[in-house]
Amino acid sequence: METAQSRYDASEKKETREKKAWRKIVEVGFWGTVMWGILRMIAHFLGFTPYSNRSFSRPLLGLWGEHNFLGTIVGIITVFLLATGAAAIYSLFVSRIRLWWGGLVYGFGMFLVFGFFFRMGNWQEGTISTELAWFLSFGLFIGMTILAEKTEEE
Repeated sequence: METAQSRYDASEKKETREKKAWRKIVEVGFWGTVMWGILRMIAHFLGFTPYSNRSFSRPLLGLWGEHNFLGTIVGIITVFLLATGAAAIYSLFVSRIRLWWGGLVYGFGMFLVFGFFFRMGNWQEGTISTELAWFLSFGLFIGMTILAEKTEEE
């Protein structure tokens, strides 16, 4: 027979697990922004891609935002929100599949969405390969981190 105290303890443990999961999602979003933001800055600086972190401000500020400091700040915040949202979506839906390479498929999907909004049909081969590598590695980072966290919980 289950007592009221044991039901309370079980619900408290579940609530604690959910809080830890959301903290991990925000942590993945933060470190994804830091690491892949730096990679994007380097790739843009070396001329591998025309899209810097500022490019992520384009949906909010237009092309004007890509050429000033405000665009940089809004772009970095947007990358953080996208990374956190992508980690949350992966955690809620895709992580149940339990494939280590699921992040690659997820990253490819993010690449297609980004390419749609930034006119992938007009890109040069170098831009396509750079963006594809960036999104595949970013998706793999999200996927493997979330999967490792879920495996560790069990």
